[in-house]
Amino acid sequence: MRKSTMVALFLSLGCSTKSGDSGDATPPDCSENNGDWPVHVCPITDGSPISADLASGRVLEHLEWADESDVACFPGTENTNFEGAHLLYWIDQPESTTLTATASPDSGVDVSVYILQMGTTLFQVPPDVSSVVSCEAGFDQTGDSNPGEAETTSVIATTNPYNVLIGVAGAAGVESGGFTLSVTLD
Repeated sequence: MRKSTMVALFLSLGCSTKSGDSGDATPPDCSENNGDWPVHVCPITDGSPISADLASGRVLEHLEWADESDVACFPGTENTNFEGAHLLYWIDQPESTTLTATASPDSGVDVSVYILQMGTTLFQVPPDVSSVVSCEAGFDQTGDSNPGEAETTSVIATTNPYNVLIGVAGAAGVESGGFTLSVTLD
């Protein structure tokens, strides 16, 4: 019987929102223990859920990467679920594991979650994603609006370990609002 390991991190790494003259949020600086990932991608390192606010993220101007055949994360017809602010996290996924990410938003906040699984020497970050091993997304596929409802998705590693990027995105127009991200490796 395999034990379930809860993996995540409280954002006590100095990942805070700072406003510039334009009023736009500055992406978090998670450069501590970040390896080859950009500084705005926060590491997931321990068993605590991540509590964050979309106001610390950034809106991606282009979502075409997700609909490309070498990525196939979510179809362009579902972009409305991902047009808000994005916050990004990374974790190493060992072989023979299933990684599950659940984003649980505060009441009235509409979020989606996605997982990009890539080789251990790749560190691609949206919108600059050209090819991945696997991408899965959790979002409201029926009504494109379910504020306050949790979204979950999973990826499996069989014989190889992977670099994994997890994104939590607000729906169209959702650029602030709290959520908790829980990540498990089974």
